[in-house]
Amino acid sequence: MDNRILRGIIAGLGATCLLSICMLIKSVAAIVPQANAIQALTKVSTLWLGSPLAPWVGWAEHFFIGTLLWGVAFALVEPLLPGRTWMKGVVFSVGPWILMMVLLMPPAGAGFFGVYLGYGAALATLILHFIYGFTLGAAYGLLTPRAHAPHERRHAADLAPTT
Repeated sequence: MDNRILRGIIAGLGATCLLSICMLIKSVAAIVPQANAIQALTKVSTLWLGSPLAPWVGWAEHFFIGTLLWGVAFALVEPLLPGRTWMKGVVFSVGPWILMMVLLMPPAGAGFFGVYLGYGAALATLILHFIYGFTLGAAYGLLTPRAHAPHERRHAADLAPTT
């Protein structure tokens, strides 16, 4: 598979699925329950559209953002990031986390960096973003074609003695 964008979308979908499972576990375990990205997305969309929306809208936005927006963005910036692909994903995930903290949290009523939700909210969402980023980078790396070792790339003509 040579298409970076497609690899990014597929990796983004896988990372978003795993992130969603972690979010559900966090919710069931009542770990920092006040930090709920789906509720925040739904609330902000409700404010923008002016009518109440169901939680599935927040989930749809979550999958759109994680799969398409961040999957494509990662594919575009991945060559510029340091380290192995899983580390590139972790480094990349800090950007979406900061954007969430400054663009989503304030209109959702949580304040910048979720300050009105307590210190645990920012930390919990950062950890979730690290999980997302690790998975995004690892999946992207697994989907990236590997260049063959130099001895594997030689053709029969290359092995013939030259005169």
